[in-house]
Amino acid sequence: MQEENWLAAYASIPSLALTFRKVSQRRTFLIPLIGAQEDLADHYQCFRTALRSFYPEVTSFASERNPGGPLSSP
Repeated sequence: MQEENWLAAYASIPSLALTFRKVSQRRTFLIPLIGAQEDLADHYQCFRTALRSFYPEVTSFASERNPGGPLSSP
């Protein structure tokens, strides 16, 4: 993942569209992902707000599960 810089590929909606298409080609039950970038674009602000409220909980949970890990407070 690091060598291929996957996170950078998720930095834009067009890149995510390509990812959704590729994943859906590998797993037929994921075919509904095709076109998901349209929902993301249409509701971007809602997703952004949800992530900003949820992400601190994720990092806190990860820190508790892995003290001293990369998401832990110094």
